[in-house]
Amino acid sequence: MNTCIIGCGAISYVHVDSVLKTGGRIVALADIDVEKATILKDKFHLDCAIYTDYRQMLDSEDIDVVHICTPHYLHAEMTIYSLDNGYDVLVEKPLCTKLDDIERILDAERRASGKLAVCLQNRYNPSNVKVKQLLDGKEVIAGVGMVAWNRGFKYYEGNEWKGKWATEGGGALINQALHTLDLLQWYMGEPTSVTAHYATDMLKGIIEVEDTLMATYEYDSGANLNFYCTNCATSMFPVQIMLATNDSKIVLHPDHVIVDGEYISTEEQNASVGKQCWGGGHYILIKDFYEKLRDDKPFWINGVEGAKVMRMILSAYASNGNKILLEENL
Repeated sequence: MNTCIIGCGAISYVHVDSVLKTGGRIVALADIDVEKATILKDKFHLDCAIYTDYRQMLDSEDIDVVHICTPHYLHAEMTIYSLDNGYDVLVEKPLCTKLDDIERILDAERRASGKLAVCLQNRYNPSNVKVKQLLDGKEVIAGVGMVAWNRGFKYYEGNEWKGKWATEGGGALINQALHTLDLLQWYMGEPTSVTAHYATDMLKGIIEVEDTLMATYEYDSGANLNFYCTNCATSMFPVQIMLATNDSKIVLHPDHVIVDGEYISTEEQNASVGKQCWGGGHYILIKDFYEKLRDDKPFWINGVEGAKVMRMILSAYASNGNKILLEENL
């Protein structure tokens, strides 16, 4: 299966490594910075072409699958273009940065001959899968999520697209906390309303987007989800997820689960390439996606699935301290 990568930044290394491990072949790279693409090519000893225009690459090469690893604001445009031209597409998170783009992408997915996959790889991590299994047949009546990480000046230095509403689409929530919120949506379903507050506390003058956000999501069932994320912690803390059903309390950690005080160990996944916080789910997701492509079967984390957490995120930004219905923003 012939694959191309659009965007040769840090996350592209994980994609290339995973594609090669699945037996795929990288036939082309595209980035406006040729040096970045060349470094990636040399790192993996790839025999492939390099382009500065992704459209030219798609027109020129024999490609089956397109991986989109570019800055956030480019995801929607590139996803729609690739689907409209008949390619299978795997797009990094977030699916998009604007509410209007959600339906545009889903329209493109509906009319496409190829398949769309969204890189929500944490759904494959063993502890997260274990919780999903434990919740089978149960209704979650309350959820709490917290992401407390550290992102300072050095993180944003040299990344001109990060820290800006127009290009990153937000801050702590859309970038660092998206996967955690997606897991909570996976466990609890889609909420009907949100009340959110956000601020730029410690990173004022460095970024224009939020470094801290808290949100309460409510459900028709009466359940609610309290969510908090910040980039202002002085250390990197493990992600916290707590869930309550009518008969149990579940606490999720990266390598184990606690159910009503009982410790359940699960296998921890480590990323072979890239940051530890990215986990090891990329390879499993990409392997699963490619197997579904070869067997011509549906892939479960498609555009419809990827859009769910985006409605939650973009509605939180739109809330501005007011309770709003998620449907109001579509």
